[in-house]
Amino acid sequence: MLWIEWTCSSTIWLDVDLLLDWAVNRQMSYEGGFQGRTNKLVDACYAFWQGGVFPLIKHIIKQRGEETGEFLNHFLLQKYLLLCAQDLEGGMRDKPGKGRDYYHTCYGLSGLVVAQYGDLDANLDIIQTHFEDLKIYGRIEDLLEPIHPVYNVRATKIEKALNYFKSNPVSF
Repeated sequence: MLWIEWTCSSTIWLDVDLLLDWAVNRQMSYEGGFQGRTNKLVDACYAFWQGGVFPLIKHIIKQRGEETGEFLNHFLLQKYLLLCAQDLEGGMRDKPGKGRDYYHTCYGLSGLVVAQYGDLDANLDIIQTHFEDLKIYGRIEDLLEPIHPVYNVRATKIEKALNYFKSNPVSF
C-alpha cells in the first residue's frame, strides 16, 4: 500500500495494485471502451476518467522501482472512440444512439490522447513521449497534442503555468 500525505494534514492510503486491477477490468474487451463501474455500459467520457488513471499508476509503480507493462488496449479504445463515440457532424457522444455534447467531447478526446500516447509514461511535471512509443489508430496526422494526466490540459500549457508559478511564488 502507498500512503499519500496531503497538505491538509490528512493521510490517504492507496492500494495501487488493487486500483490497477480494478481499472484494467473496466475496459470492455468487446467494445474497447471503459465502463464507469461494474455492470454498466461503456461511455466515451470514461476513456479519460478510467483510462487517465493509468499514467498515474504507471508513475507510482516506476517510483517503486518496478517495471511496468501495457495496462490497456490502446488501439481498441481508439476504435471505440473514433468509430462509435464520434459523431459524424463533429463532437463525441456517450455511446451510439446518443447525441453529441461538450462533456463527452472533452473527455472522449482526452481519453483518445491517453490511448494515442500509450500510458503517457512521463514525469508528471512535463510530458515527454518518444515517437516510437505512440500508439495511433489511423494516420500520424490524427495524432492529438499530449495532455497532463492530472490536470487534463495540454502539456505545453502546463509547462508555461509551472514556469510562471516557479518565477512568481505565492507567499501566505
